[in-house]
Amino acid sequence: MQNRIIIIITDRKEAILPPIEAVLKADFRVKIISNSEPNILDLLLNNIFVVGFDHLDARKAKEISNLIELAPAPIFVLDNTAEDDNNKIIIQDLLGQLPKDANLIFNADSDLFNDVCGNQKVSKFTFGFRDGADFKASDPHINGSSNFKLNYSGKIIPIWQDKAGNDYVYGALLASCIGIISGINLVKISELLKGS
Repeated sequence: MQNRIIIIITDRKEAILPPIEAVLKADFRVKIISNSEPNILDLLLNNIFVVGFDHLDARKAKEISNLIELAPAPIFVLDNTAEDDNNKIIIQDLLGQLPKDANLIFNADSDLFNDVCGNQKVSKFTFGFRDGADFKASDPHINGSSNFKLNYSGKIIPIWQDKAGNDYVYGALLASCIGIISGINLVKISELLKGS
């Protein structure tokens, strides 16, 4: 497998990145990187890089642009960020740089992301609580831990997590989406998410 870069824009990295790592590390050598690009040693030792950015500005946009250019088929994730005009302009610019073999994953519960991602000519996946999301959470129960039903492509799989809160549900939904794109079975994903 060639190296794959997953670029994530989220302001809730603590809830999003651990479930992604839990799902991917079962089948791949994974490196989680925060707010920077992988170095040469990372490229030699790992085959999936998850790079999380917690905010957008001109400098971060340049780093993300470099990662998009570096990756032959990146997975570009828009989870959660301030919904303002500056971020909208930056996101639109970054989306315009995606190669046609990229995968775009975005939070269906964000009006900003629905607005800017709808017409993109790449493979798109959505996640969230809204009807119509490709990876949809239903029947959430959050009380000391989180459990919900993951609805994907006509299948319903229960997800149980040790951590409580909607942010962790979003993390599990996103990890499930990335896992499916990476060829991991949905039942296995559910097992890997236990305890995340």
